[in-house]
Amino acid sequence: MNELILSDNLSQLELEINYHKQIAGQSIWEIGRRLNHVKEKDLAHGEFGGWLDKIGIHYREANRMMTVAKQLPNVTTLSDLGSSALYLIATLPEEEKQEQIQRIEDGDTPTVRELQEVKKRLKLSQQANELLRGENDALRASKVEVRETIKEVVPDDYSATRELNKRLLVKNQELSDSMQAMKERSEFIANKLNEMMAQREEADRKSAQYDELTRAIEESQGQLNNVQKQISAYKNITSLLQKGNDFLASMGGLIYADEKNVLKADGIVRNEFDSFISRGLRFFNDLNDIRKENNILEGEFE
Repeated sequence: MNELILSDNLSQLELEINYHKQIAGQSIWEIGRRLNHVKEKDLAHGEFGGWLDKIGIHYREANRMMTVAKQLPNVTTLSDLGSSALYLIATLPEEEKQEQIQRIEDGDTPTVRELQEVKKRLKLSQQANELLRGENDALRASKVEVRETIKEVVPDDYSATRELNKRLLVKNQELSDSMQAMKERSEFIANKLNEMMAQREEADRKSAQYDELTRAIEESQGQLNNVQKQISAYKNITSLLQKGNDFLASMGGLIYADEKNVLKADGIVRNEFDSFISRGLRFFNDLNDIRKENNILEGEFE
């Protein structure tokens, strides 16, 4: 098969590109092939991006068509696909890319969403491989014997993806267990706090009762002290009254004594007798005044 020789004339290439822009499928490959030719030959003299603007092709779309032209064969079975699907297939690993091309040749045309899912699974597989390689390197660094060899993931099996999912499930379970433990710990602390608050309320209640009882005891003690004082005063007064009665009884003989002549004859005895009578009168007058003014006996027992 003779390959078409492309012109080195930029104007001619522009005409051809504009022509192929109007044709779907195969045109993507043809445009991409010509874009690669312009860039490789530097026909735009270092102004490839500006030249793309001139012919109305965005650089991102140009890059997609150039990738398709480099990575995919120009076959009729691919001509019905759009640029997005072609670009997704072109950027797949070689084995997966050939599998998708064979699938299309067999009449099963994948959608853009399906191809995106394939790329997503391959990316997860690559991440799983990198993770396993990192663990393998860590084991080797710590001089641990590695008995299993890390194998490349086979895309159609996606065993590494499943392994990664298992790891994620284990990690999710660990996080779930941690959250459950934290929840139980929180509930335990909350229960203890409620118990402490209840104990505090009970202590406060008992403290209030204790304060009330203390006040009652103090009041009772005060009342008892008052009673004791009243009793003591009563005893003192009755004792003094008893002594006074005894005194009056012992001195009553003076009224009926036969020593009148002695009192008249002896001036010293007379003076002593008068002094005694005067002091006695003042004493009883003072007691009578106190009794009238203060009612002392009744006041002590109110």
